[in-house]
Amino acid sequence: MLAEVSERALALTRAPQLLLVGGVACNRRLQEMLQTMCSARGAQLCPTDERWGCD
Repeated sequence: MLAEVSERALALTRAPQLLLVGGVACNRRLQEMLQTMCSARGAQLCPTDERWGCD
């Protein structure tokens, strides 16, 4: 769900980057899914460092 919503947001805003922050930033599978989506859209995925990605 988060990947789909993020993809719509990138499409509507034409943003060059997607920031991934908070607890979800630690989820490796989510990072993989968003990286694939960003690569397909020509955007850059910017996850936070694991030290700052906890709730």
